[in-house]
Amino acid sequence: MGLMTSSGTYLNLGLLLGAFWATLVASQARFRPIRNKKFFFSALIGGMLMGYGARIAYGCNVGALLNGIASSSLTGWIFAIAVFLGTWIGSKLLVKYLL
Repeated sequence: MGLMTSSGTYLNLGLLLGAFWATLVASQARFRPIRNKKFFFSALIGGMLMGYGARIAYGCNVGALLNGIASSSLTGWIFAIAVFLGTWIGSKLLVKYLL
């Protein structure tokens, strides 16, 4: 099965284009040169780890969070707590080491 014949390809492209369109409409799109190599490499490694994690989990975090909570699953709520905790820790590390 080719990449362009998969329905997931069009879903992912739609998600990316929709997010980009939303930032353009909100006037939040800014294209700036990369100022710090440390920030660039940390963002690159973080993105690769997120992609790897989504791949080995057989899905994405949006589906696990929203579908889990909508179906009243305990795992959805546990995942929500883990996501918010991870985001809080990640933002603290970002401020401490990169900004």
